[in-house]
Amino acid sequence: MGVTEDLDVAPGYTVLSGLATLTGQVQEMNQMLASLLDKEKSMPSPRREGDVENSPLVRNLMGELEALKDKIDNGSGMSQSRLKVPDSKRFDGSRDAKALENLIWDLEHCFFAAHVGDKDKVIVTAIFLSGDPKIWWRSRVVDDMESGRVAISNWEEVKAEMRNKFLLITCLG
Repeated sequence: MGVTEDLDVAPGYTVLSGLATLTGQVQEMNQMLASLLDKEKSMPSPRREGDVENSPLVRNLMGELEALKDKIDNGSGMSQSRLKVPDSKRFDGSRDAKALENLIWDLEHCFFAAHVGDKDKVIVTAIFLSGDPKIWWRSRVVDDMESGRVAISNWEEVKAEMRNKFLLITCLG
């Protein structure tokens, strides 16, 4: 059963398309914040400190800022990103070095296109594992937590761990 089948999501939704949508929303929010900063720059400087807090323009800007915060918290009200990222094939641990390297290549390009942050790359990568690699990753995460080890938190570590685990098996197998 696929990851998105377990979730209550719209048909055709993929994690990468969701990330692309989120990226578009963040970009739109950045544009809105830049607009607010431009408005702030055009404001006359206050005569007294109390004037700033009570001015209609500042109250209006604060209201707009609160609306933006609500949109972020609710994940609504922003236009959808036009970026459509195709799903990558899941890596099942097959004894094929090309399969792992192709997965890494595909994910790196999707991460770049969708502007995915390093910590999110770690989480998203697990979605594209199946079979033995998914079991290995899940047990690795649990073992890290139980032993108090620092969890893998960046993409370079994930790639190194996957190559160490699955490419050595491929070469020796």
